[in-house]
Amino acid sequence: MLRMLILGTVMAAGLLSGVASAASFTGTYSTGGATTPAGDPDGPWTLTWNTSSFSSLSRVTNENPDFADVTNLHVIFDSVLGGGAVGSPRLRILLDLDGSGGISGADRSITVHLGTSPSYVDTPTTLDTWSGVNMIGNNDAGRYDTSAFAGGSPFTTYASAVALLGAFDVLRLGVVADTFLPGENQLDIFGIEGTFRAVDVPEPATMALLAFGGLAVAGMRRRRSA
Repeated sequence: MLRMLILGTVMAAGLLSGVASAASFTGTYSTGGATTPAGDPDGPWTLTWNTSSFSSLSRVTNENPDFADVTNLHVIFDSVLGGGAVGSPRLRILLDLDGSGGISGADRSITVHLGTSPSYVDTPTTLDTWSGVNMIGNNDAGRYDTSAFAGGSPFTTYASAVALLGAFDVLRLGVVADTFLPGENQLDIFGIEGTFRAVDVPEPATMALLAFGGLAVAGMRRRRSA
């Protein structure tokens, strides 16, 4: 009987350690630059840019997992004009560099190029094939730019980025478009989405089981010693 009680207590303790599961990012969208409709939190949004203008869309996340725990990041879009070139358009991941728990001037962003490696120069049709593609785990040459961080590089991979910055919390996701190529460019965005590993909090019944098991084991020991 005592062995069974101990086994039950150990199993409950294991449950208390948490079970990793997938969770999705949520959060509020905000527009910038020439993005329309301005101030629209729901979308879809149109980013337009040329040699003298830029557009951006950002999403402050309600959840702030470590960068290493992010399992999927993708942008759902339609490239209408211009395609991609000169590092545009690009996904941005703002990290909590100072550990404040909120966005501050000390925080820095990882840049993730959208498009075809290694040049990232694409026609609209080719760029569209990257809509919805998971950028996490993508080790294409030069996909990641971590030059904003000490020890970073402007031309690196996901593996190098997570080795350098995996412990920092994600604060915001975004897309920036600001090329210096001539002509008008347009990108319609339908969402900046992602998932991350989360630890499930044990239910009250599990905690009660652990407490009961501990009390039962203590009671058995007292009776044996009496």
